[in-house]
Amino acid sequence: MGKEDTLDTKASKKEIKLASLLHDVGKLAHRAGGKGSHSEQGRTLLESVKSGLPNEFQVIKDLVANHHNMEYILNKDGYFPVKLIALSDWISSTEREETDSGRKDVRSEPLKSIFNEVKLYPNSKGGLANFYTGKELSLDWETLRPNTRDIISEKVSENFKDNWEEFKTCLNRVDKHPGLEFEYIYGLAEKHFKLIPSASWKHEPTISLFDHSKNTCAIAVSLYNADVKTAFLNNALHGLRRGKELTSEQEDALNSEVFSLIHGDISGIHDFIYSISSKYALKTLKGRSLYLTIIVDLLAEYVIKKLDL
Repeated sequence: MGKEDTLDTKASKKEIKLASLLHDVGKLAHRAGGKGSHSEQGRTLLESVKSGLPNEFQVIKDLVANHHNMEYILNKDGYFPVKLIALSDWISSTEREETDSGRKDVRSEPLKSIFNEVKLYPNSKGGLANFYTGKELSLDWETLRPNTRDIISEKVSENFKDNWEEFKTCLNRVDKHPGLEFEYIYGLAEKHFKLIPSASWKHEPTISLFDHSKNTCAIAVSLYNADVKTAFLNNALHGLRRGKELTSEQEDALNSEVFSLIHGDISGIHDFIYSISSKYALKTLKGRSLYLTIIVDLLAEYVIKKLDL
């Protein structure tokens, strides 16, 4: 199939999941020094995958390459998959905080620690901002600990490059995980995108590329499961684009209750964690905290599988 055929065809759920998760993969390439738009760099990466999912990757790479193509998104009928991912991306992007000062070079702009936004007093200015070095996620203290810009500035660009090269190498091993391709790529995304800013040009770089990609994927799958129609996507996209003086159809689309947020809680956590003797208290505390983390992850995984999310 040609590009227009893949973009104007009802994509499978697996293709939507992978394309929405990887829609901004080219941003890491761009930060590593790649040329061109992040959409085209994403396509170039997926074309380089020599193993794994040749048929599905054909659709995925076209969706990744065109998720900002306004000709398909706003000006043409049909094109359900690319419009679905574009709308999911736009909704997910509302997480970002705009700033008046544009940053000239995103290749050297690190992820800013969200704890910089925490202030003990309403009018307090806080101390020096802290940033991550842009390495792939690991248990190394230097990687996990944010630091001031003057300390990490010389490392960021090189770390972006190393991170990108390792990600490409690992992605080419996707064929080693038949039937678990999404899970494998999701793990790669968390490892390599977690300490990379999603957006830093005219936005505060406090949201990681992984968190933005994960949220976009969740929204895309939810819309897909809700069996929304192309007309709904058209109205929602045009409504978000216009922002005001909406038609009744656009207002209806933007006000539609198509999502449900599932919230769960485990009672008695405080007593469970802290009702320990003083002997080996630190080890016991860490062990119980890990136990609760695993339980929550398993429960979330159970809900996801039961609801076919």
